[in-house]
Amino acid sequence: MKLSVKKITITLVLFQLLILSNIASVEGEYTIVSSRVSLISDISINSFPSIIRPNTTQFSLNATVEVLNRDDQNRTVIEPNTIPYVFLNVSLVNQSLELEVYAFDSGSVESRSFIPGITVEVHPMIFYVNQTDLPYLPDGNYTFWRPINIETPFYNTTPGDAYEAILRMSSGEMNITYIPFDYTIPEYTALSLAFPLTMVTIIIFILYIKKRKR
Repeated sequence: MKLSVKKITITLVLFQLLILSNIASVEGEYTIVSSRVSLISDISINSFPSIIRPNTTQFSLNATVEVLNRDDQNRTVIEPNTIPYVFLNVSLVNQSLELEVYAFDSGSVESRSFIPGITVEVHPMIFYVNQTDLPYLPDGNYTFWRPINIETPFYNTTPGDAYEAILRMSSGEMNITYIPFDYTIPEYTALSLAFPLTMVTIIIFILYIKKRKR
C-alpha cells in the first residue's frame, strides 16, 4: 500500500517537531538556575574559650552567594531547611587537625522562589578547629559551594550548577579563587538542529515527488 505525499510530509514534520521539542525541553531545564559563591569575607577568630566546643579555635566568616535564574519567570528551588545553606569541604595540610562546621538541621525541607536574574544571599558561617589559640586558618584548601535543586513540572528536582569558591591558606597567606557564571543559555542545540532537520525534510519530500513523476 502506497502512502500519500500528504501523509509522508505530515509524518516527517511531526517527527522533526518531536525531536526539537525534546531537545529544547532538556536543554532549557539544564542549569536554568545556578549558584556561585562570589565572596568570602569578614573572617574572624573568637578569642574567648568556646563553651560549646572546648579545646578548639572558633572561626567565623560570611559567604556571599549569587543565585542566577536564567528563566524569564520565577523558578522554585527545593532544599533542606538547614543553617548554613553553604557547604564547606576542607583538605588540611596538618592531617591531625579537624574542622567542624556549626550547623542546624530542622529535618524538614522548604521551597524557595527565585526571580529572573541574580539574587544575592549572605550566609554567616561558624566552624571549629581542634586546636587552641590558632592565629589564622590552618594551611590547606577550603572549598565553598551552595547546592541548588530545581523543582521540575513533575514535582521532582534536578540539580543546578553550583560554582565553587576555593580558599587556599599557606603560612598565613590567603588566596581565594571565584568562578564567574556562564551566562550562555544552553538552548543553542535545538536551534542549531532546526535548520538541518528542516532541509532534510524538504530534500526527502522533493526526491519523493520526483520519483512519483518518473
